[in-house]
Amino acid sequence: MMKNRWCSLELGQLAKFIDYRGKTPKKTTHGIPLITAKNVRMGFIKEDPKEFIANEDYDAWMTRGIPNKRDILFTTEAPLGYVAQLKTSNKIALAQRLITFQVVEGIINEFLKFNLMSPQFQTTLDSLSTGTTVKGIKASKLKLIKIHFPPLPEQRAIVAKIEQLFSELDNGIANLKAAKAKLVIYRQAVLKKAFEGELTRNTKIEEKKIGDFAKIISGFAFKKSEYSNEGVKLFQIANVSFNKITWKKTAYLPSSYLGNPKFENLILKQGDLVMALNRPMLNNKLKIGRLSNADVPSILYQRVGKFDLLPAVLPDYLLYFLQSPLFTKWLSDELQGVNIPFINQTKLLAFKSFPYTNCENQYAIVQEIETRLSVCDNILRNIEEGLEKAEALRQSILKKTFEGKLLNETELAVCRQQPDWEPAEKLLARIRRDAMHRVSTTTTMATKTATTTTKQNDR
Repeated sequence: MMKNRWCSLELGQLAKFIDYRGKTPKKTTHGIPLITAKNVRMGFIKEDPKEFIANEDYDAWMTRGIPNKRDILFTTEAPLGYVAQLKTSNKIALAQRLITFQVVEGIINEFLKFNLMSPQFQTTLDSLSTGTTVKGIKASKLKLIKIHFPPLPEQRAIVAKIEQLFSELDNGIANLKAAKAKLVIYRQAVLKKAFEGELTRNTKIEEKKIGDFAKIISGFAFKKSEYSNEGVKLFQIANVSFNKITWKKTAYLPSSYLGNPKFENLILKQGDLVMALNRPMLNNKLKIGRLSNADVPSILYQRVGKFDLLPAVLPDYLLYFLQSPLFTKWLSDELQGVNIPFINQTKLLAFKSFPYTNCENQYAIVQEIETRLSVCDNILRNIEEGLEKAEALRQSILKKTFEGKLLNETELAVCRQQPDWEPAEKLLARIRRDAMHRVSTTTTMATKTATTTTKQNDR
């Protein structure tokens, strides 16, 4: 059905490319906003990082072309293939890994934006990309990717329907995120009350130093030349997250390291409590977790610490306390370093407001916490599933759109009644004629300029 209504043309013929890759301007603290690949996300432009160029540098910098409202921004590397649309008529400067698409007459800007966001285009883009660590694409290859498009009234109807569906989807996502934020607040309130003795009766709590009950064992800086393809897992800072252990990034050392007395203290066991020492906090959450049977054996790498506890403190009691606002607020204030914040281990062990009570009371407090947080965690899992389904639905809408299946027959009939409706083949021919005219005009102007320059030089 789509083949009968739609035509296709290379991207390079449907849009003018304004290419600012490889250029880095002199930045200032104020002036004209600068947009780079760091600001462009899939479907929107984020404000941070806020960068600027001086007003007096704008004309000299933007010689490759001036972006206009509704132009499409496209990232060509790190990350590859993010698409967003300019929503402002104000001056903005562009740089670093960005191409701007200025769409030809006959193609609606928003239609092209959604096309570039579609799974079909993104799959093609990925197949043409180069690089392993950082993927990118050459402009010459990008220009040759075929873009399918229908008659103009159908483009308008598609854009309107997608925007309506996405608006409903975004409202649902906003509600899920609001519920998720409330759960975060609830979780922190539970932890705070627990360690203030409000969840258990007649619990005597004394303030002690963490160092009275624990030592911290830091990991070792193994060299990459020591790594192997298999063997014992190396527990790195990337492997400790927020109250969980993750192995999305896994490195190995030879199994023989397990028997090396030099590394005896670094061998992790089931139940060990580990915490990130560099960048330990993100969004007011602590990177900490306990190891399960699936996580061992493993060997501790630098920038991660293992708590060596006395029997007087239960690991789960300390785990929950370190995640509570009673500790994380203190930790945030005590971090050192600018680019890579870290916590001084001596200072951490000297923390003197650890709410100590006997093991029986600790166990009771942990049980109260887990009873409440288990309900919270179940709701959170449902929210996360909802967010994943919402994103999958967004991709499904785009996929269906560019299979030519978004509009029903009634909607298509309305499109055919529009005064500017014409078959896609006629639209394609018009776009090609306009492209040839632009090339002819550009060639004529270039010839005149060259002739004028030659005459002036001959004088």
